[in-house]
This record gives sequence, C-alpha cells and structure tokens, in this order.
Amino acid sequence: MLTFIKDFLKENYLNHSRMISIQPISKGVENKNYLVEAGEQAYVLRVYSRQHATTGLRKKAEIAFELDFMEHARGQGVPTPAVIENLAGAKITETWLNGELHYSVLFSCMPGKEAPTYNAENARSMAETLLSMHKASQTYPYNRVRGWPGNIVGASLAYYQENRSLTGLNKDKLDSLSAQAAGGYQKILSQPLPTGIIHGDIKLENVLFEDNCVTAVLDFDDYRESYLLEELTRTVMHDLDSVERNAIRSGQFEQFREVFLRDASISQAEMMWLGTFLKARFLYDITVYMKNGLSGLVEDLFADPHVAEIILA
Repeated sequence: MLTFIKDFLKENYLNHSRMISIQPISKGVENKNYLVEAGEQAYVLRVYSRQHATTGLRKKAEIAFELDFMEHARGQGVPTPAVIENLAGAKITETWLNGELHYSVLFSCMPGKEAPTYNAENARSMAETLLSMHKASQTYPYNRVRGWPGNIVGASLAYYQENRSLTGLNKDKLDSLSAQAAGGYQKILSQPLPTGIIHGDIKLENVLFEDNCVTAVLDFDDYRESYLLEELTRTVMHDLDSVERNAIRSGQFEQFREVFLRDASISQAEMMWLGTFLKARFLYDITVYMKNGLSGLVEDLFADPHVAEIILA
C-alpha cells in the first residue's frame, strides 16, 4: 500500500521529489491518513473512505464544500491546514483502490501535538478557537449543504425516548432532565438561535497544541448545518467518560463560559440556552453508557460535583 501511495504522490503532486518518506497515521476511524516527507517539506495525505458513517456514499462536491469551509475558517483566525493542489491545479484527486473510486487531498502538515488532558491554559485557548470558529460559521456563505440527521438537542431527546426503558434506576432523574430539556427546546424552536455550518467534532483528539496554545484544528469531515451553539456543546461534552479529557469534569468549563460571555458577537439567547443543550447531550451520553452496560460510569457521572453544578442543577 505504501508503494502505491508513493507512486500516487509522484504522479499527482511531487514528481520532482526523489526522496519521499511515507508513514501511516494511526488516528482516524473512517479515513486513511499518511505523513508525507519530501525533502524538507512535510504534508498529510488523506484518502477518504468510500462511505461516511453518517451521510453515506461520499460525493466529490461534499469534500469540496469541506475544503472551502476550512479555507474560510482559516481566514477568520482558525488555524487549519492548507490544501496543496495537485499538478493539474485541482484540490481533490481521484484514485482507484481495490477497484473502487476514492478521493484524496494533500494538506500542509501543521505543528503541534495532541494535549493529553485539559488544563486552564489549553482550555482557554480551545475556547478562543471555538469563538473564532463561531464567527467563521456566522459569516460563511452557502446555499445547499448535505443532510444531517437532526441537531444535537432534538436528536438527543429522541434517542433518550427511544431507549428510555434501558436507563434503570436513574429513570426518574433522567425523566426530569428530559422534561427540562424538552421544555427549553420548544422555546428555542419558537425563537430560533443562530445557525450555520459547524465543524461538528472539535475535541482534544482533533486539535494540536504548542505551549498550551492551539496550533491546528483538524478533521472537518463531520461538518454540518446546525445551531452554532452545538459546536461549543459538543466540545465541552466530548470524552465525558474521562475526568482529565472532558472540559466539564476537569473543572475547566468556566474558561469556555467566560470567553463566550465576554464577546459581543455571542447573543444573550445562546448563553441562556446553553444549559438546555448540555442537558440534552448528557441524556444522550448516559443512555449510550447504559446501553453498553456501563452503570458504574453512570453513577460516577451523577456523583461528579462539576456535572452536578453545570448540567444537573
């Protein structure tokens, strides 16, 4: 496979480079990523999977939308990799693997490393990056975008109701939480919050840092149209099963809240309804944990003082 990738790169991108080193990048569930070194230059080649786990068969136009949104975000202060055009001047290259058509993109290699845990400094930098992303989403012009199955609040509430019988001893607590979130959601629907294109998967795993400062936001593959507030919600709720890697359980939620509260571009309505978004996502996560038999983790979450203060209050 690496020989094929090297020949593909020489044919489409690096025909003048004699020395090309290729190393598979272990991260990534759906797509294949490779670190490419050609002389003193470093790149990342992404070979997209045939199917996106949520939206189905990949379309070239959808990848082009992703790359355009990345470029727009970079112009708004979000550090994203630049796309390297192929020798024909195109950003997306077609290739055949095992008799199937795949799309590939070559990106610049960004500096930094994944942070193993949250701390006050990297949490604030992450929050400031999310704020820049929020502003990029507000100003990104688009007409049509691929479909996505619901926003984070509506989809989470529906998932809980579908699996409510599995929540066991915590059913009363969760029913109360569901009623609160559903009530808030009905009010949100009657006075819509800002919407636009969001990244959809900003978490420690998809961000690089140097000296606790964000140097790159990666993997825009899950972009979607939704409430802009969904971006912040997903980020602070990611890795809820980890005390160190979750923004709330690590005690760093206030860093995010302060950054957003102090910026005039964030509406009062968005911050007022953040609690509804967090409750809905918590319902979803708890239901998933119960379905997978992780009752001990669920009890830990209900006993977590940060969760109690920020989500359950």
